[in-house]
Amino acid sequence: MTKTNLSNKVTNILKVIGNISIALFIYAIVQEVVFDVLPMILPASFIQANGYFFLDTISCVFSILLLLLMYQRVVHQKFTIEVKGNEIPMSIVSTLSIMMTFGMGRISGIWMDFAYTSLRDIPLISNSIDSFNTSWSTVNEDPYIWVFLSVVLLGPIVEEILFRGIIHNLIKKVTHPIVAIVISGLLFGIWHGEPIQVVYTAIFGIALAVIYEYSGSLWITIGMHILNNFTSTLPSGLDTDLTYTMIDSIEVLMLIPTIILLAYMIHSIYNRSKNNEIDYVSR
Repeated sequence: MTKTNLSNKVTNILKVIGNISIALFIYAIVQEVVFDVLPMILPASFIQANGYFFLDTISCVFSILLLLLMYQRVVHQKFTIEVKGNEIPMSIVSTLSIMMTFGMGRISGIWMDFAYTSLRDIPLISNSIDSFNTSWSTVNEDPYIWVFLSVVLLGPIVEEILFRGIIHNLIKKVTHPIVAIVISGLLFGIWHGEPIQVVYTAIFGIALAVIYEYSGSLWITIGMHILNNFTSTLPSGLDTDLTYTMIDSIEVLMLIPTIILLAYMIHSIYNRSKNNEIDYVSR
């Protein structure tokens, strides 16, 4: 590699890091402004009655608008419902993505069960479990409409635009798609902050990045993310032992097919990149 090529590569990497930092800053500053300004404008009784998730819903709306602008500026792509290549038709990929959402839910459940039963003696994990339980205790206290909009609908759209749409695509400009999948997935996990969440959200993030890279469609990963969050944040009418038993049963059935499908997609991505003579550094 010549000095010029090395210099160009370093420059491109620094540009990617800079753009990722800007995207994360946009999300952070929007949250800061919304959570600081709205309580000063709206009556305290209204804020208290509608809770944290009302403010987060407003934050998500502004984040989506700003991140979409950045997505189109730095990635130069529009949302698409087309699937890359012709390996599997769009309708089948969409159906499989639903199955895989449940399979990934089982993987998350396995980790959480293991952490709760076997890692409780580790102070970091124990404190994280307590913090996680406390933070989610307000879900049942706030009006469900705001919980639904914040956690189930708009939150996944924000995160998919940010991590798959922007961060994954930016990283892919300077490295192999498989590396971009792993890094963007790990960043997704770390971004959730709580140690107990980092493991399963990183695994989920890597899986979503695989599916996004394979399909080329953010709509598919947005749909998966929404379904995943909905099954863990059910409205009161569905929040029953019977519902969770049914979900658990489906998750168990979908675990092995999900692993097989992910392996197939990773293999396909690897072959596609190998056959596609693309200089990822110069893209």
